[in-house]
Amino acid sequence: MNVSIIMPVYNKEKYLDKSIKSILNQTYRNFELIIVNDGSTDNSSYICHRFEQEDSRIKVIDIENNGVSNARNIGIKNANGQYVQFIDGDDYIDEDMIESLVNLSEKYNTDIIITAIKKIDLKLKKSREVVLPFSGLKSVDDMMDNFAQVQKETGIYGCVSNKFIRKSIIDKYNLKFDKKLWLAEDLDFYLELYKYVTNVYFCNKSYYSYVQETENSSTTSNKKHDYLQQAEIILKEKEMLNFKNALNENNLNVVNSVITDFIMSYIHQRFDYNYKHFIKDLDVIIRNDKFMSSIDCNSSNKFTNKIMKLLLKYKKTSIYILFFTRTLLRDIYRKIKK
Repeated sequence: MNVSIIMPVYNKEKYLDKSIKSILNQTYRNFELIIVNDGSTDNSSYICHRFEQEDSRIKVIDIENNGVSNARNIGIKNANGQYVQFIDGDDYIDEDMIESLVNLSEKYNTDIIITAIKKIDLKLKKSREVVLPFSGLKSVDDMMDNFAQVQKETGIYGCVSNKFIRKSIIDKYNLKFDKKLWLAEDLDFYLELYKYVTNVYFCNKSYYSYVQETENSSTTSNKKHDYLQQAEIILKEKEMLNFKNALNENNLNVVNSVITDFIMSYIHQRFDYNYKHFIKDLDVIIRNDKFMSSIDCNSSNKFTNKIMKLLLKYKKTSIYILFFTRTLLRDIYRKIKK
């Protein structure tokens, strides 16, 4: 098999028929479709196995639910292709996608191809195309110059499914999705992969339709945002840029501002009027030198700047008083408004 298509599935019975058929209808035929059923509780498993019986290129692996990262890792482990393409079970692709990407990869000997992508919002019944900052074959250094700003504005570098990857890179460096992550696990994976990529082909055609309505896995449905975990991923972005000698002023300013936003969101989330608990939560930030050295006090939000300056001076009680006052006034206002 020349191409391994990896599809994690959890409770996608409404979308699977269209998604799988879009793969089977490809003009390029030399591929395998590895479907990892992540403990679905609806009819997803039945649908997947029905297609498996009809087409020998399909392999269905049933596992207990453990999240999309684990499912993708199992798909990688079972992949035999020269190239890897990830597709989620509620998305679908144009019939010439795989053929076009194989041809581009063989023509230009690419490590990875990044394509434009069409995002479809089923609730709002509208779609938009996320375009790329470049076109054609580029060195990875070209991509790094403005990496942080492009990622912040579009998310294109971290999107799991608009990448066509040479599998030997994944194998050589034993790249895996982090099973502890349930959000931005794809960005985390690609930040590691980009360290070892030398060239990138930017294809400005939207072959992939990314349907936005459902979660990838049951493990994400009832969790609060772990903002410090997200900040850790952006720290990894900072480290990757440094590894590629691309931590220029613009990239540094952008990643620090994003880390600061996540730290501020964490502080907001953790405040509950309990002084001792709140101080302990602030200490989690203060004890992390990488967080503290990344704090940006030039936010457009004056309150954020004030909190960050106090944090850098370890004035935890002052931060508590500000949050206490602000939150109390907000709660009083909401009660009056009711």
